[in-house]
Amino acid sequence: MSEKKVYYYRLFTDTTFCGTDETILVTANSPQSIDEEEIRQGLFESYGYLINGWGEEEPTEEECDDFIAECTVEFEEITKEEYEKLLDEGYCVENWG
Repeated sequence: MSEKKVYYYRLFTDTTFCGTDETILVTANSPQSIDEEEIRQGLFESYGYLINGWGEEEPTEEECDDFIAECTVEFEEITKEEYEKLLDEGYCVENWG
């Protein structure tokens, strides 16, 4: 019986605001891809309030668009060895099936 191939990925996201970066390790039994725009929108929903600070005026549409455009989203396949090294460094893991 052959062993199923496991795919390893690193998903890194960040905004222009300090402390909003995140690295997630992903394992999967099949090749994966992401919807970068959906992730950028999620970052906006999580951190968009930082555009004008706590309780300040609502950001303009242009400020919102700029925020989303300036987000960093990197998704790359990595080796098992790279995965294990990052795992040892304490990064979160998600299994995408």
